[in-house]
Formats: sequence, structure tokens, C-alpha cells
Amino acid sequence: MRRAIDEVGPYRKVSAALLHVARSEDEFYGPAVTEKYAERLRLRANDVEFHLLDGGHRFPSKAGSIVKPWIQRTFAQPGGSDLQASLAPS
Repeated sequence: MRRAIDEVGPYRKVSAALLHVARSEDEFYGPAVTEKYAERLRLRANDVEFHLLDGGHRFPSKAGSIVKPWIQRTFAQPGGSDLQASLAPS
């Protein structure tokens, strides 16, 4: 029995949270390809967030509303202090 390509190689589970933002009109990696990424990433990571936004192959300026909460959630400090407070100059 042949294993799927995403199972081949020296890959291991990771504890990192993963955020993937794809574009619906990407000239290089269209939705037929990128829509499968979240499922494939979940083979190696428990915390995977995937978003498919309108547009071509570039980082979307509208992704800020996705990235900022993801960063806050992922890098929140124990005890309630947030990332922004921890990065503020002292």
C-alpha cells in the first residue's frame, strides 16, 4: 500500500500554531491546491487556522483583521497580560 505524499519524509508533529492565508485568484497556488492545505497541515499540527481571501498572489492588506487576532491568541501571555503590553517600551 502506497502512502500519500504528505505522509512521506522525516516530518513530525509540531507544537506551533499555524496560520495560512491563501488567495482565491492566486496565479501560482489556486484554491484547488490551497484548500487542501489546512487538512494536510493538521496531520502535523493541532492548531491550524486557514483563510481563503479574494485576490491574486500577494499578501492581502485585508488580512490584518485575521492576523492581529491570531497573533494575540497565539502569543498571549499567561496571567492576562497581552502581547501589545509585553512589547511596549519600558
